[in-house]
Amino acid sequence: MNQSNPDYARYLDAALEMRSYYIELSKTAGTPDALFSVENFEITANSDAERKIPVRLYTPTEKPHHESYPLVLFVHGGGWVSGNLDTHDVLVRALSLHLNAVVLSVDYRLAPEVDAIGQNVDVKDAFLWLYENAEKLKGDKTKIIGVGDSAGGALISILTTDLKKKYFAAQWLMYPVIGLDVTTPSALKYGESYFPTNEAMKTFWKSQLPEGYSDQDPRLSPLFSDVNGLPPTLISVAGLDPLTSSSEAYAEKLKAHGVESVLKNYDGAEHGFLQFFKDAKNHPAGQKGFEEGIQQLKVWLKI
Repeated sequence: MNQSNPDYARYLDAALEMRSYYIELSKTAGTPDALFSVENFEITANSDAERKIPVRLYTPTEKPHHESYPLVLFVHGGGWVSGNLDTHDVLVRALSLHLNAVVLSVDYRLAPEVDAIGQNVDVKDAFLWLYENAEKLKGDKTKIIGVGDSAGGALISILTTDLKKKYFAAQWLMYPVIGLDVTTPSALKYGESYFPTNEAMKTFWKSQLPEGYSDQDPRLSPLFSDVNGLPPTLISVAGLDPLTSSSEAYAEKLKAHGVESVLKNYDGAEHGFLQFFKDAKNHPAGQKGFEEGIQQLKVWLKI
């Protein structure tokens, strides 16, 4: 959102409130798994040598179980306006450990300070760094996975749409934001009482919407993108999530275009259940969803 927009201050206040809330909520995600190494550093943006992108690199073991590690690019959720490397640390450590994969988590710039196009650039720059440094990381370029939850799922989907199978072996979209449509069956049924509510989604969406862009622009809404040539795709959704119908429509589109895809719907689960999979009391489907996701990726990667 352009800072000259008269609503900018209002959206920024809402984003700051969401960031504070999300940081506190993430503390309930459970005990982080121990890994061989976890490193924080910055990479240089390709489009601007003066700009640095914070990332966190996870290495599960001293050496790969096989000849090399699978590689994962992880992009966090938070409605484009919140979330960071810490909010998803428990989930990313578990991904690294259970896949025996090197994972790069990217701390892309947040809205409304930067719009969706800027966020897409950050995510792509992080991927390019991972790809170019694969050999140094003992990683296998033929086994790169994109993983993202919620808004992060949208950002991963946009990236894989750009790069296709040439670079990605698979992607795992966790209850992704496929576009803004608050008239779908799930949005109408759950959008007033379950997160992300329809009103919350409108706020998140407008916060990251670039000036002059349509809601149906494929650079923002994966549902309207060209899905031909996408890698095998796992979409995990929650039964009580207002976003689920859009994910179901996206899964149908993938199948119609010959993309191998699996949709897993967990009845009774709410948005965010995979991020908090260790909190069995509040997210009882989380452990099952996480384990099934790991197993599906292993099948596709043949590991």
